[in-house]
Order: sequence, then structure tokens, then C-alpha cells
Amino acid sequence: MKESKHTMSFTFPKTDNKPKPAPKPKQEEKIEIQTWDKEPFHAGKEERINDNSADQFIPKPDKVIDFTKKFGQKKSGREPFWDDGNRSLSPKLPPHGRKNKFRIQALPWAVVAAVFSAIVVGLGLGVVMYQMIIQDHATQGLSAEPAIPATAAMQDTVAFPTIHMDVIQGAAFSEKEKGEQVVLETQQQGLPAVLTTGEETQYMFMGIANDQSKAQALGQLINDRGQEVYVKTYTVDGGETSIEGESAANWFSSAHATLVHLSEITSAQLINEGTTTLNQEQMETVTTSLDQLKEARDRAFSQIGDTAMPFALSMSDELHLAGQKLVEYNQNKDATYLWESQQALLQALVMYEQTVYAIRK
Repeated sequence: MKESKHTMSFTFPKTDNKPKPAPKPKQEEKIEIQTWDKEPFHAGKEERINDNSADQFIPKPDKVIDFTKKFGQKKSGREPFWDDGNRSLSPKLPPHGRKNKFRIQALPWAVVAAVFSAIVVGLGLGVVMYQMIIQDHATQGLSAEPAIPATAAMQDTVAFPTIHMDVIQGAAFSEKEKGEQVVLETQQQGLPAVLTTGEETQYMFMGIANDQSKAQALGQLINDRGQEVYVKTYTVDGGETSIEGESAANWFSSAHATLVHLSEITSAQLINEGTTTLNQEQMETVTTSLDQLKEARDRAFSQIGDTAMPFALSMSDELHLAGQKLVEYNQNKDATYLWESQQALLQALVMYEQTVYAIRK
């Protein structure tokens, strides 16, 4: 059996052997960066503002703050006050060169001269009056001082006086024996010296005055004689007593006034170096008050008790001795009597302190 041959025919489409061109890349859209100093929207896209899409958060042009413009305005305000041609505002004067709104009108020279002349004349008259008063006080002594009262005025409460005196202190001692030795040596040199009776510290006083200015001047006299001193105010507290002690309280009040008066006279005479004297009226006032104190002391001291009586009697004697030394100075013009009177006044002050201490016991 013959094999039959079968044939198949294929038809291929015509092909172009030319290379195909590469596909063109897609052109990307440019991204536009929106800033607040430019228009953020195009005219063709205004309809998107009314759309309820996610782009609604973009602020509208009328609500955008241009910080660049604000910074430029602020910077232009800090330009120098001169006009350099680049400034938009007119130049201004610096703060210290501007005119004040309120100006004080200049006073006429005649008024100014009259005011200064009145001031100068017033000061000159004041100095002259002050010198006249000081000179009159130095030449006439202490005649203007009121008389020392013989007895103290009646008070609602009966009390012993509290004494404040300016004293010149020379030293302080913790041991009484050492203090007594220095006091004795000082007295041998012709200077007053007493030792207080403190329980822990004893002080050596070398002068007494009625005010600080006299005490300073008196301390300088002692310092010139080789003794270092300083001034302080010494206080002896009095205190109330029973009604039965009225006579004693009155006596000590009068004694206090006498102590102040005598300390003023003796310190002033020492400072003036004996150039002034006391008149007869002044000396009679001193002696009369001392005599009255001596006559009234027996009745007054009978009310203070036996313990305090010896100290009170010693105080009275020291005051009387101070007055006698003052009379001797006025007769002999020897400053030694003034220092001795100061010694007696210091002793009287210490005795009053002992009297008050004994009464309180």
C-alpha cells in the first residue's frame, strides 16, 4: 500500500525588520510649591476651595500673615536716626535730643541773686548769734542755770531717781585687788579715780560730767596726762519704794540735782583752764543746797533701813566735800581743787549705787 504524502503549507505575515522606537517617557507634572507670600491658588482651581475635600485646610489669601513683610517693617524701625537715603520714614532725633514737653522757665537773675543773698545773710547772722551766746556763757559762767531745788516735787509715785551720767572710764578689772591697786596709783598722780562695785567686772572712773561734750573734753585732758580713756554713759537705776519712804525719795532727788550741777561746774572750769570764775550768787546757791541736804538727811535716812544708811551718809558727805573743794578753787584758782571735787563726785555716784542696792535687798 502506497504511502500517500501529505503536504502542509504555512503563510507567515510580512514583518518589518526595522527596530521599533523606544516608548516616550511620560512627562511628569511639575509640582508647584505654594508659599504664603504668593497667591496659593490658580484661577482655574478656585472651585476646589468650595469642595468638601481634604484641601480645605489651606488658609485663604486674606487670612495669611506675611512674616517677611512684618520683619521688614520691624527692621526699618531700628534704622539710625540720620537719613541715609534708604530709609522709608523721615529721620527723628535721638531720645536725649528731643524737646521735653514741659520746660521750666528760666528765673530772672535778679531773683536768683536775691535768694542767695538772703541765704548768706541768714547764715552769717546765725553764726554771729551762736558765737555771742557761747562767749556770754564762757564769760559769765553758769548764772543762767536754775537754782538747785532743796526738795523734789511731789509725785504720784514715790521713787528714787535714776541717774544717767557721762563718765570717763580708764580701765576695767576682773579682779578687785588689781583694780584697787591701779586706783591708788592713779590718785597718787593727782588724777581722780574710783572703782565701781560690780560683781564680775569693776570699772575705774576718772571723771564725770553732765553731758557727753564736756565728758569728751574732760577725757582729752586726762589723755594728755598719759592715761588712755573713753567716754560712756553710766546709769544707776532707782526704783519705786513704799509710801513710807517719801522723805528719802525726795532727799535723793535733790541730791541727784546737786550732783549734776556740781559735775557741770567742775568739768566746765577744768575745760576752760581756770580762765573763768564763779560769781557770789552761784557759790551761795551751791552752799545753800548742800546745807539743806545735810539738815534733812537724818529724817530721810531713817526710812531706808540700817543696811543702806551708811552708804547714804557717805554719799551726803562726798557731795558736801565736792562743794567745799569748789569754793577753795574759786578762792585760789588752783585746778587741783577741781580734780579733788571731781574725785568726791565720783565717790558720791558710787555710794548712791551702793545705797540703792542695799535698799533692794
